[in-house]
Amino acid sequence: AGSASHVEGQDNHVHGNYCHGEGKSTKVYGQSAHAEGESTEAHDFAHAEGRFTIASGTESHAEGRHTTASAAYSHAEGEDTTASGDNSHAEGDTTTASGTCSHAEGANNEALGDYSHVEGQGNEANTSYQHVQGKYNVADDTMQMIIGYGTNVSSTITRKNIFTVDKTGNIQCGQSDTSGVFTGHYGTVNGVDLVQLAADVAAIKAHLGI
Repeated sequence: AGSASHVEGQDNHVHGNYCHGEGKSTKVYGQSAHAEGESTEAHDFAHAEGRFTIASGTESHAEGRHTTASAAYSHAEGEDTTASGDNSHAEGDTTTASGTCSHAEGANNEALGDYSHVEGQGNEANTSYQHVQGKYNVADDTMQMIIGYGTNVSSTITRKNIFTVDKTGNIQCGQSDTSGVFTGHYGTVNGVDLVQLAADVAAIKAHLGI
């Protein structure tokens, strides 16, 4: 143990100053770090707790079971989550937040883009500033918002979207195919047929010469 450090419990190791390790098989490295629980590991100014968690990014926090906070100021919680982008947050079950300032929650979701947010199940937000919700979406870098509504039947995933907003504000809703292309009608909003509405707007613009 280093200067002003403290270790207690069974098979714990502290290698740094002002550190604290307690529980069973914990490891602490660097300065002012804290690891507790079982088989946890904390590095500089970080905190790891629970079981099999690793807080290796500076000033990061990992809690729960099999979670990893590997980037600076990141936070991983739940089970099998990874926060690998700076200032990122991963929570839930088997989620990954790898984009800078990204947030992944729910189950089996990935926030890959910087400042992106994903929730629900089996979704991917893979471009910057993108928000994805629902389940099993079709990833599309041209969209800012996606609602997925795919399926997972006997471990066979079929990805679909039911709502998208692109980077210029255009909206599509209805049912997409597995490549993300919407087929058939675009659905209705408050009883208004969007296809008919688009046709009416086009006719008005043509009449006005705009």
